[in-house]
Amino acid sequence: MRSLIFLNLVLLVAASLSSATDHYIELQPGPDAGKDSYISSTAPGDNFGNEPYLRIFYQDGGADIWTLVQFNLDPYMGASVGYALLWLYCFEYESPCVAEVFRITESWDEHTVTFNNRPGYNLDIVSEATVTPNDWIVLDVAGIVHGWLGGLFANNGFYIRVEENPETGYAEFRSSDYTVDPYKRPAFQMLYTYTSVAPSSYGVIKAAFR
Repeated sequence: MRSLIFLNLVLLVAASLSSATDHYIELQPGPDAGKDSYISSTAPGDNFGNEPYLRIFYQDGGADIWTLVQFNLDPYMGASVGYALLWLYCFEYESPCVAEVFRITESWDEHTVTFNNRPGYNLDIVSEATVTPNDWIVLDVAGIVHGWLGGLFANNGFYIRVEENPETGYAEFRSSDYTVDPYKRPAFQMLYTYTSVAPSSYGVIKAAFR
């Protein structure tokens, strides 16, 4: 009985001493801090890290073009994620196109990544959205970001590609190197929470148990 009472007191006091505050961030880095590129099977040795646009393309038996995007989330390690959204602005579009997001599993460099040395990725689709021209697509990436911030796996960024289907899909997005309108660069939004317990909690619990 004493053990049960003590356990209840632990839960009660810990709950009263813990606090959680919601925080919101929006990241939309420019050429200096942004990290994005695309890779193309039609130019397997070329790097496109300095281009003002990003591409995705798929044709059955033909070209395959993927986009890579990464945001620095190191300052938010240990946080719990309320929501996390990846925004890409489409300015060029052909045929029905659904964009899919995957988790990149290896490190890569914006200025050296090519189709030949492309990093690996997890095969599970993180999120998907239908692409429309001259508009934003919004991709829910909360699950993967929660894993990054919780230390389950390293943050190597996102792969975005066209859903593989019999039809050809193609889209272009503004990159972090786009200087005409910074508002249209890739963006990341997150609502997150840190939960803390006061260091003196155990002493209060002991006092409550006496």
